Amino acid sequence: MNRDKRFHLIARNRNNQDVVLFEFNEEYNFYYYMGMVDKEEYKSAIILECLGYDYPINRMSCEFPDNKPYFKERRLKNESRRKNI
Repeated sequence: MNRDKRFHLIARNRNNQDVVLFEFNEEYNFYYYMGMVDKEEYKSAIILECLGYDYPINRMSCEFPDNKPYFKERRLKNESRRKNI
């Protein structure tokens, strides 16, 4: 992590590995950068604020649920309904 930047967006992928995606200084860009995280590839994201201390502060976090099994189940139900009509 770059200590010159104030905020760091870190995302955790489906294999539980953390990746630093963005580093920025502007506080008003939280939602912009959080919206740029690929929800299919990552399962959670966090924005940390580093003020020169040893421990960063959590400013925003988000978890992205894996909805693939639900959509597959829903598609199978719709296909079975079409066959019955």
